[in-house]
Amino acid sequence: MSTPNSPTQSPVAELCHSIETSFKSTSLGPDSWYLLTIACLSGSPDPELAKDLYLYVIQKEKNSTSAARQAFIRRIRETLVKCVSIVWCCKPIEARIAISQVEQEEDRDYSLTREYWQCDQANDERGMRWYRAICTQDEKSTLGLFDAHRGFQ
Repeated sequence: MSTPNSPTQSPVAELCHSIETSFKSTSLGPDSWYLLTIACLSGSPDPELAKDLYLYVIQKEKNSTSAARQAFIRRIRETLVKCVSIVWCCKPIEARIAISQVEQEEDRDYSLTREYWQCDQANDERGMRWYRAICTQDEKSTLGLFDAHRGFQ
């Protein structure tokens, strides 16, 4: 695999290196850069570029074991699930499929992180708090768009 200084490095790998380097001067944590990057890629016109991010991150020394790569993909998977509420489901699914095309079988994580998820009142309240945080002043007008299509509300 190419390294950050490799001449055969892809443009996406160069971008990943640049973003990763930029995040080192923040207090967001050493791995938060790839969560932001996967979120951006999943909403982009080319979500399949997520595979290049995946390949860039797994070549790092700290991801030299299958268990480390599985932990990494769980974080990516959770980020993509959360992106569904922002960019809908098609592009995050495309991103996940692209990653699965380059994953090694030993690195696949078959755990179910949402096994005990409940569609209950508490979940609805958390979702509405999140929605209000994103929509702030536009909450009622945005929901009003769906008055005739309440299932979408």
